[in-house]
Amino acid sequence: MTIQQVLQTRTLVNPIQIPTKYSRRLKNCVACGVSYLVSFRKTISKSKYCSRECSNKNQPRGYWNKGKELSVKHRRLLSRIMSGNKSPLWRGGITPINLLIRTGVEYKLWRKSVFERDDYKCVECGVNGYLNADHIKPFAYFPELRFKLSNGRTLCRECHKKTDTFAQKARNKYEN
Repeated sequence: MTIQQVLQTRTLVNPIQIPTKYSRRLKNCVACGVSYLVSFRKTISKSKYCSRECSNKNQPRGYWNKGKELSVKHRRLLSRIMSGNKSPLWRGGITPINLLIRTGVEYKLWRKSVFERDDYKCVECGVNGYLNADHIKPFAYFPELRFKLSNGRTLCRECHKKTDTFAQKARNKYEN
């Protein structure tokens, strides 16, 4: 197919004059086999398709591991590789230490063991609804007791609000 034939199929206003953005080079689309003019930008690249539609239809999309279950060893390796300042989301270590501790593995294990010890029931009223793992000695004022099982108890939301160490009450009690 000649350049003239391609230009006539493209329905340009003046098919004899090739627009300046195109080189005088023709390529065949890998997907549909249509000849197309290559723009100056694409002469350097290795374009294979005549349009974005052909490209989308014929190129596989998605991740190489989509739907595959990763082993524990591989997940730990990925976690180690992408943690801290090696992560693309790293913003200079601005996460407060309190948040790091409360979202950490050790805290989650402590919380679960407190719930299991108390049989997933509030120790005050016996309800097994929405439960909180409460620190008897406050988390902020006794860092050495944060993960001691003896310093924890299971409370429902209402009983937790009644304790003398809930929210501002703990600050008022321990800072005076």
